[in-house]
Amino acid sequence: EEMERGASLYAWGSGAQGQLGVNDQLDYNLPRIVEGFNEEIEQIAGGTSHSLAVTTSGKLFVFGNNEDHQCGLDSATKYYLVPTPLVVNDLDNSSALKFTQVSGGWNHSLALTESGQVYGWGSSKFYQLELIANNTIPIPTPIITNEKVKLVSCGMRHSAILTHSGDVLTTGYGKFGQLGHNSKQDSKQFTKISYFTNQNIKCTDVSCGSKHTICVTDQFHVYSFGDNTFGQLGFELTQPSDNKNAAKNVKQKRKDMSVLEPRRIESLVEEKIGVETVRCGWSFSVVVDRDGNVYSFGRGNYGQLGTGENWNKSKPIRVVFKGEGDKVEEVKVTEVACGSEHILLLSQKGDLWTWGWNEHGNLGTGDKVDGVVPVRLSCLE
Repeated sequence: EEMERGASLYAWGSGAQGQLGVNDQLDYNLPRIVEGFNEEIEQIAGGTSHSLAVTTSGKLFVFGNNEDHQCGLDSATKYYLVPTPLVVNDLDNSSALKFTQVSGGWNHSLALTESGQVYGWGSSKFYQLELIANNTIPIPTPIITNEKVKLVSCGMRHSAILTHSGDVLTTGYGKFGQLGHNSKQDSKQFTKISYFTNQNIKCTDVSCGSKHTICVTDQFHVYSFGDNTFGQLGFELTQPSDNKNAAKNVKQKRKDMSVLEPRRIESLVEEKIGVETVRCGWSFSVVVDRDGNVYSFGRGNYGQLGTGENWNKSKPIRVVFKGEGDKVEEVKVTEVACGSEHILLLSQKGDLWTWGWNEHGNLGTGDKVDGVVPVRLSCLE
């Protein structure tokens, strides 16, 4: 099918819950046009089975699974599944509200307004939207009122926000240390990470994985915390010495693969790699340096590290891009996004590259074979 030129939004991959916005529940392994937008899209985000899009005028569109109100539409029974984009209204039904950024978790959503106000909706069973009556927020509702916020990020069952003053606050599920509060306890409200404030470290970016969180500082250093089972924190963990329990099974060992407060990725410092951007998949991570180079680490079983292998890596490794004839290309990255176990990035030249898990056509390459190295998505050229 020849695609219409100039369409605002394309979607592909799993569509079982209507999250592609193309009015069906099918998977597509090639990009499909998403209808219903009469203005340009500013930013898009995907949760586990719902999608969010913000337009240049600040309107918020949602589509996909709304079982737990993660689409922010008033009635979960009427809108149990949203197969085409619908506009979301805020609590006051005010058209003056202008959204600028969105993020989706397993079944919750966060959005940021032009004034730095955070809105949240969906499930808060694990306090990912703070302590809420009935564990659910059915429509976008203000949840942070005393901080001017720059960025929001949703993990599977936890959330993080970055303020304009450089503080990072987290809330929600904390069993793996992903909140960074030197504890495995859940947090019932957004709380500043004291490690950063105590050392006067200012952050410029934050991203949540399923059970881990990574921050970038104004010194271009990277700090990570949470689950490190697959090396997704960017370093190896030295297990505590315990001869009696040395032969315990893998499950016991995995319980200890947690980092409870921010720890700097020293290999990036040693190699003088200054990082500007971080994005986390479910169990892998990607950072982009000041020159637009990409480094990946963590789980690699689906090829999500882009190294040509299916191995986990605990040390950040630079991703190499190759074009026709296996010729290495100079690719400077300007935008990057991670799905659960796949990645999309936009280059300075306007090329879209992708790799990783492809069971549902997530890569948009026309097949369902996992991609272990970066592939240019030529169908959108």
